[in-house]
Amino acid sequence: MSALDSRAVTLHVYDLHQANGWLSRVGLGIYHSGVEIAGKEYTFSDDGVFHHAPKGAGRGGGQNGAPQITFKCSVPVGTYDGSFNHVHAIVRRLRETDFQPGTYNIGTKNCNHFAEALVRELTGAEFPAWVNRAAGMGGWLLGPKAAKGQEASTAAAAAPASTAADADRNKRREMTEQQKALLAKMKGQPK
Repeated sequence: MSALDSRAVTLHVYDLHQANGWLSRVGLGIYHSGVEIAGKEYTFSDDGVFHHAPKGAGRGGGQNGAPQITFKCSVPVGTYDGSFNHVHAIVRRLRETDFQPGTYNIGTKNCNHFAEALVRELTGAEFPAWVNRAAGMGGWLLGPKAAKGQEASTAAAAAPASTAADADRNKRREMTEQQKALLAKMKGQPK
């Protein structure tokens, strides 16, 4: 392989919730995703950007409180023409600027947001909207201060059982009166 070979870029999508059978039928499936290029799958969690074996997210899932996730599908998103060193530079820049450890937010900066940014950087292709639709809806409902969540990934499954940061991250946020009213209106119930 020469330094500037064309490399396939593939989005791997995983089911994060057992209710995805019916949620996905209405366009609200809850997914984890990663981007594969040159034999490595890159993804993002509260631990930051990392890589693992392709289709390897969730192996050993269910440990340390991480939900078990299952592989759903692969979506070819294009090709990248360039060196692997340049791929590393793109990933490093995303890791150091937009997707730093501790910045994960389930509604506004999750693994799917990272995958979308990496796909656009590598291929310029559009990201499949269905992959992150539920997080977008959740971010809209919860507002800009949506609770931070821990991504179900190999890093989360292998993480220490609990830390002070985990305790803070797992605290439930109270909804504002405006958010409660909006939720009640959407459910068709009085507030």
